Amino acid sequence: MSPAHRLSVWFSAFCLILLAGALPGHAEQLGELRDVGKVSFNHDGTRVIVRRGNGTIGVWEAPSGKPIAPNLNPKTEAEGYMVSADAKRFVAGFKDGRSRVFDATTGKALSPMLAVPLKTGLNVPALFSPDGASLLIFSNKDAAVFNVSTGKRILTVPLKKGPKVEEPAESEVDETEPGAAAFAAGGTQCFFLDSGGDVRRYDTKAWKPIGKPMSHPSTQYSWTYAFDVSDDGKWVATFDDPGENALKANLQLWDAATGKPLGETFVGTNGFTARFLGNNRVLVLPERATDAEVIELPSRKVVYNLGAPHDDLDGPKADVSPDGKWILAWGPDRRFDLFDVATGKLQGQHPGTEQISEVIMAPDSSGCYVHFENAMVKLGFPDLKIIQTLPPATGGWNISFSPNGKFFVMPQGEAEQERLVFFDATTLKPLE
Repeated sequence: MSPAHRLSVWFSAFCLILLAGALPGHAEQLGELRDVGKVSFNHDGTRVIVRRGNGTIGVWEAPSGKPIAPNLNPKTEAEGYMVSADAKRFVAGFKDGRSRVFDATTGKALSPMLAVPLKTGLNVPALFSPDGASLLIFSNKDAAVFNVSTGKRILTVPLKKGPKVEEPAESEVDETEPGAAAFAAGGTQCFFLDSGGDVRRYDTKAWKPIGKPMSHPSTQYSWTYAFDVSDDGKWVATFDDPGENALKANLQLWDAATGKPLGETFVGTNGFTARFLGNNRVLVLPERATDAEVIELPSRKVVYNLGAPHDDLDGPKADVSPDGKWILAWGPDRRFDLFDVATGKLQGQHPGTEQISEVIMAPDSSGCYVHFENAMVKLGFPDLKIIQTLPPATGGWNISFSPNGKFFVMPQGEAEQERLVFFDATTLKPLE
């Protein structure tokens, strides 16, 4: 082929590309999207799921930006979506009141249409089992359990009971949060918490209840309830939120096998939060300014505490790194403390200088990202020194990380014109 002929072929191809871009129905590239709302990565970071302000949803290649549309056309409208914990699949809720599960890499439908809506106003509208075979979809009153591949509804678990105490007529129960659920023991068990504070355990092979319900000890102040389950499913912690300035709140530890309380109830002002560290330890965080403690089970022995309170009134906030090695604690004094989970030894501190808006653990457990009032910084583990700083973003800090922790994406721009900007998670510099 002569140089002139080669140039002619190249020019013709280029014109076709331009023409394709101008033709009606041209599939937008990822970089062309505007009015971006929610965005999530798949398990290996090669795809992003994007829902725009107008409700359209689709899957795109990363970093090429090409749309993937075998069963989920990028022009499909959805009320919202929820990604599985392993980021290999997601469920989308459509405007006709039905839902469907899709592969997060291929965009292929993994289920038939499910005849229930996805309540996107809930904190957790849906929950996948660890193997992806089952899906829980929550409504305002129950949780429906589906077999993903067949679309068959296996079970409906009632979750709406209302508070156990009388309140003034003008104070109503939040109708958007009926209860919660969690899988344990490798997905062989599922625990359901209803809005009255009762926890029930199910065998997920046959989806049959196991043992007796565990009923949280309520007080006249109990209003909403939460819980956590150990990885092996042996221990449960239930706790309540009595509301601001209430006098009494409870936290109860349970032996899940017997359904009996594990020792006396913890009682405190304004409530507690509990989180299991592996199988036999639980982190108890008070809402008031007392020590946060790590307790060993079943002895209930205090292994260590998280040091001096961060405030005279409010208790500390805390999070655990994805690899389970670190506890990061912080509070109104803006100080960050990093503890070794195994020993409780203080490993690093950072004296924050601005108000803390959000703290996000790096997916690879290399550090954390802190959204201060005027910037976002990355603090490295274990010394908690600032590694990089990202100046204030236009349009907020709605960040989604790749599961490997190497990069993140954030919509930036004015309202209804937000576009996706990708960043290197180590340098915090934008990627082309």
